[in-house]
Amino acid sequence: MKKILKWLGLFVFGLILFVAIVLAITGIPKSPAISTENVPRIPLSYGLKTVKTLDQSENLMRYAGWSLAGDGNRILVHKLDNFNPVLYSIDGPGMELLPVEEIPKNTARLIGNPNLDKKELVYAKDKDGDEQFALYLYNRETGKSTLLTPGEDKNVAPRYHPSGEWILYQKNKPGSKNYDLYRQNPNEPGKEELILEMEGLWTIDDWSPDGKQISVRKYISATEKQPYILTLETAELIPLAIDTTVKANFDRLEWSEEGEKLFFASTYLSDFQKLHQYDLNTGRDSLLLADFNWDISTVFNSPDGNWLSFTVNEDGQKQVYFYDLRNGKLETIPNLPFGNVENVTFNRKRDAIIGFGLTTVNNSTNIYSYDLETKELIQWTDFTSDEDLPNPEIIHYPTFDIDSLTGKKRNITAYYHKPPANFEKPYPVIIDIHGGPMAQMTIERMPQWYPLLTKGIAFLAPNVRGSTGFGSTFTDLDNGLKREDAVKDIGALLDWIKAHPDLDENRVIVFGASYGGYMALASAVHYSDRILGAVDFFGMANFITSSQSSNEILKDADKIEYGDIQVPEIREFLEKISPLNNLEKINIPIFIYQGANDSRVNVNESRQMVEALKNEGKTVWYIEASDEGHSITKPLNLLYVPSAFYLFVDELLEESN
Repeated sequence: MKKILKWLGLFVFGLILFVAIVLAITGIPKSPAISTENVPRIPLSYGLKTVKTLDQSENLMRYAGWSLAGDGNRILVHKLDNFNPVLYSIDGPGMELLPVEEIPKNTARLIGNPNLDKKELVYAKDKDGDEQFALYLYNRETGKSTLLTPGEDKNVAPRYHPSGEWILYQKNKPGSKNYDLYRQNPNEPGKEELILEMEGLWTIDDWSPDGKQISVRKYISATEKQPYILTLETAELIPLAIDTTVKANFDRLEWSEEGEKLFFASTYLSDFQKLHQYDLNTGRDSLLLADFNWDISTVFNSPDGNWLSFTVNEDGQKQVYFYDLRNGKLETIPNLPFGNVENVTFNRKRDAIIGFGLTTVNNSTNIYSYDLETKELIQWTDFTSDEDLPNPEIIHYPTFDIDSLTGKKRNITAYYHKPPANFEKPYPVIIDIHGGPMAQMTIERMPQWYPLLTKGIAFLAPNVRGSTGFGSTFTDLDNGLKREDAVKDIGALLDWIKAHPDLDENRVIVFGASYGGYMALASAVHYSDRILGAVDFFGMANFITSSQSSNEILKDADKIEYGDIQVPEIREFLEKISPLNNLEKINIPIFIYQGANDSRVNVNESRQMVEALKNEGKTVWYIEASDEGHSITKPLNLLYVPSAFYLFVDELLEESN
């Protein structure tokens, strides 16, 4: 037996050695779904760096709320497990995270029946990132899933009626501009009932206490949403009677516990979202706080109706505040770690207790509870990262124009992430531009930056015009014919880099995903003489073809953001500025990644850009994944694509020396 074990051990050792030698020669393997053009062999060492980054990503959690079971003193979280989001529960502070009964992984939405006697969940799931979500019922006792919405429709935002007897959800059929509202008894799969045809994008917010009405908002643009109350029995959609003649943004509409008021944040009296209280009996709207010049959002009412919680976006850092409805007193939680507070909710069985997640810049999320009456803060988890990097510096750099609200030179906010102190200056720089364009960079550090930061590369994450979080006027500054003003904000950042001796103006790379991918390509068009290369993840190459292939539901919103391509002046302008039509100005290497199933930016945007660059003799690395959409989710793809990106960056920097 000993001899057999000895030979078996030698065989296993030899097999491991053989695999290591093969990988050292061939480099990181591609999954069958990956196709590439002009991407060289990626050394195994890059994969090891990527694996470490992916390991750090598993310290990130998403607080999912309080469990309704038992005494309600249990918290639910989503956490990555082997790259898949899994639901866990924590029974108390410092206790072990326990996976909830085995449920399907990679679910987009997961809701439990509020009737605890019915041990069932409803979840949404798509196929290979195509965002065509189907709804399923999961029985926690049998472990079986049942398809509720057969067909090719996109089904989103499921929620149980407070009784737990049926679910409400929205359905978008192929080629339709509607997100129609349906309901279904999950125990009668496929037997759905249309409640209301709803043209355009809608958000379902909160049930009235009696379960007869629900607050909803219609999406018009990034800075305009229209508030309504829907009476389910009559399918009557009633606009909220706010006396305003200007477009305004409305955040989540939260019902008061007695059902006579709505609480929300809105811009209809300000450039920023302010906290409001609307009396449903009198139609009177009251502004509760006038002093915040940052956006207030995600307003929730405590079970006893005494408190409102809300988050405030302060220059990219999300903080939580509380408003005491009994005396108008405003409070916050003192001495929280530097980071972003996320997903604050009240414990529905313990009136003044909230739970929330706090994500630090070092890529770790921890869960907390806070008692508004006793002021006791309790940390439930203790996840830490082995990152040894300084906190980002919040910078404000001047751009090219004047701020109409202040009459002074406009400043752009960015986050300066420095490498460890042991690296020599000046640092090479990667500028990371967010998508949207109506999104926002925050103070958090992206996990995928870590291997580059620890090699001495600095990151700058700007919020160019068009970003949210800095007022409605700022968000609209890039609309229509002002599109390239956002690109000029990148030029102003290059000027800021030049003026700072800690940074190397001659070694700058621009990165972006989605709309940020367009911005990376546009930067290559305008600043090829000032940057080394550009990295585009699923970005638009031509605004006309992108608009024509866009989901029908997005086209009306796109007309506000980008302009109506049926208008000759708009069409001519968008044709003129599209990166695909400016290839002669691109004189730097380009890296492009695209998921073939992308429902937001069609795969042909990247394919046509790659072919055009090749035909012009330009250097382009291209990776396409046949099993991905508007993201990267598959384990082998998560290993290969970032590793190729790191190699691309290294080669650019080595050639620049």
